[in-house]
Amino acid sequence: MANACDLRNAYDSSIMVTYDVAVEEALEGPFYDPIYQAELQKDREIARAATNALKRADLFTVHGDNLARLIQDGESLSEFEVSSTRTIAILGGSGEGKSSLINSLLHYPEIAKCGDIGAACTSIVTEYRLKTANHRAPITIDVEYLSVTEIEELLKELLWSFRRMYLPNAEDENIIQSEYDQMERESAEAWSSLEAAFSHHEEFSKDWLTKDMTEEGLAMVTDQVIQWSHELDWPAGADSGKWTSTADTADECYEKTGVFMEDRFWPFTKIIRVYIEAQILKSGIILADLPGLHDTNLARVKATQDYLLRCDHIFVVARISRAITNQSLKSSLLSVVSKHAGQELDGSRGESMKIAAVCTNSEDINEKSARREFCGPNNRISPEDMAELDQDIAKEMEQGNRQSVKNLRLRQRLLLINARNMHVKEGLQKAYSAEIPKGVLEVFCVSNTSYEKYAMKGDIEMVQASGIPEVRQFCYTIISRAHLLEANHFRNSRMSSFLNSTLLVVAKPECQTMEAMIDRSIYFTLFGVKNEVLGAVSQSKIDFNDVFQSLIISHIDQESPAWEKAAQEEGLSWFNWYWSTVSTMHKYINCRLTPDVAEENVDPLLIDGIEFKIGAIEYEFSQAVEKLVKGVEIICSKASEANQSSYIVKIMTPAYRSAAQQFGKGMAARQRTIVQGRIEEGLFSKISMAISKDIKAEVKTSFGAVKKELDNIFVRIETDIRVRLATEEQSCEKGDPTREDKERRKADLACELQDLKRQHEEAPGSIDFIQPRVLEMEEVKEEGVAL
Repeated sequence: MANACDLRNAYDSSIMVTYDVAVEEALEGPFYDPIYQAELQKDREIARAATNALKRADLFTVHGDNLARLIQDGESLSEFEVSSTRTIAILGGSGEGKSSLINSLLHYPEIAKCGDIGAACTSIVTEYRLKTANHRAPITIDVEYLSVTEIEELLKELLWSFRRMYLPNAEDENIIQSEYDQMERESAEAWSSLEAAFSHHEEFSKDWLTKDMTEEGLAMVTDQVIQWSHELDWPAGADSGKWTSTADTADECYEKTGVFMEDRFWPFTKIIRVYIEAQILKSGIILADLPGLHDTNLARVKATQDYLLRCDHIFVVARISRAITNQSLKSSLLSVVSKHAGQELDGSRGESMKIAAVCTNSEDINEKSARREFCGPNNRISPEDMAELDQDIAKEMEQGNRQSVKNLRLRQRLLLINARNMHVKEGLQKAYSAEIPKGVLEVFCVSNTSYEKYAMKGDIEMVQASGIPEVRQFCYTIISRAHLLEANHFRNSRMSSFLNSTLLVVAKPECQTMEAMIDRSIYFTLFGVKNEVLGAVSQSKIDFNDVFQSLIISHIDQESPAWEKAAQEEGLSWFNWYWSTVSTMHKYINCRLTPDVAEENVDPLLIDGIEFKIGAIEYEFSQAVEKLVKGVEIICSKASEANQSSYIVKIMTPAYRSAAQQFGKGMAARQRTIVQGRIEEGLFSKISMAISKDIKAEVKTSFGAVKKELDNIFVRIETDIRVRLATEEQSCEKGDPTREDKERRKADLACELQDLKRQHEEAPGSIDFIQPRVLEMEEVKEEGVAL
């Protein structure tokens, strides 16, 4: 493992160089098991040894430069590292400690700025990712900003939100106070964005924006601000919605990203990606700092919700003092989730959302109050323990031992902090016991201040007491399953297939008579099976869409009040059907291809190679299905939730806004007519069209990925066959010294490769771990959880 080298940026004096992240407790789970890691490393070394042996043998290149391809494959396998990633969204309002938490988890002070930079900063998603081999500088920054069309849509949204407060009906007595307050807040937020973007224009002002409150007036100001947006002078290097730069220090990074977080650019900045070295990022974790609670702009809230739905885990951050005061622990967390995710944690979604709570500022404690609450008979702290510490402190004070007094008081303080932490943790878990099926809400209480202070001092015990290492360990568990599956695929399929292919190069005789050569009709068998399999995939894609259309969309098109319930029930049938298709597919490949090739009396190495590649197909299927299921879950959320990302909100928003423009006599009747008219224009049919479009896009992507991978695998099978059948341009006459020398080198190579294959096969089996997504999803299916 890396040590403080993850923070070895010599240019940045703020790096915590005295605390070694590698000293943290060893990770748990099969993937992190030392024996498993040793075998993984052994397989890398086997791949390297086989590659070097191929190079030393200096064999003639066979058909299609296959030897060169094998060497390239071996070099890649010898450097294998798991590449799966999981994204953790960090949510929380301003001042809750989000940025400090990110700095602590990354072990990189100030990379996420904690200063008061206003709404602009909280309006931009910022990802922290691991540097790649192409990133030479300590920090690389990628920024994506909105396209011209997206900017125009955003400006329309901002102008609507701002001007709404100035409509004649905004002061209507029928508007309740909470609605008015929200409208006022949205208007202020919109003004903040518009002012940042266009205040440098002399004509721009609130009066100018509200001078004409008719629809024609709105169109006029909209056209003007859109024109101004076209004239924005983006930073040097910005091109086609992207900007890239580098930095040596956290301060320089902030200075460069600050350009997009402030002034005229931040309203149009979509996402910032910061690439650095950090131990937690090396594990495959991506940390995403998401906008705070007060971003009420519809377009940006929608983008945030879409991003959240694609995240693998959500950390809700709140100060520990706020989690235990006025409102209940449950409602405190729910308010954060509902504002960001737009959905409640009901029984069907609570588990899939995978939320953890992180309570910050645990060091901020009133010791006197905590002592009254947590110290006493049958309480978290026994009176005897506290009294003993009081006596020890008094004794050391009498003797003038200041350092001892300081240490004892710190122990006493930690007792109280830990007691309060357990109180908050248990309270949150109890509040969420009904909403988190098959599990308990993960709750962490941390002190970012203590972590930074004691990490700089190298005080391991106090760093552990800060709670940050525990959160970091939890992050590793989020990615461990994916790493295990990927590593097993490397060991069981890719390595086995590679070694098998290397043996094919050296196993065949140097010269073959026509009678001894394998019947080349095997090519026709292979091509026939390939066409059948790829045809089956294409037909499955068609069937998939047809079944979805008949089971789901038909219920929506009925425009029944119960369409959503019926669609969800039918969704389970569709889900079962798809898994049956996947299971049948890879069994078909196995049953169809292997016997047909075997009937040709083919070298067993070819048969083994096909079986290894079928394992690769199963793995790729599991990956494609996992992505498809995630995509369908997002579509289901958009179809069933009433949030800013939902289909119904997108369709109905124009009608709501048009109705809000009405005022004067008969206003209510006109508003009802506008809204009802929108519904009667075919609301459900529009929703079904949107769902169908998105489903087809997801299916196209998933099945396309499967077909592409199948193509690659069949190419490799064909390559193995060609290697076995290839006739090299070499004399077959006896006594030919060149041929004899090559045969000797091939024999030596064969022995070495056989030995390497034996070492690989003798390793403790990892096949027990490679029951991938299929088994997990079968369990879900049996429990009756619909998409």
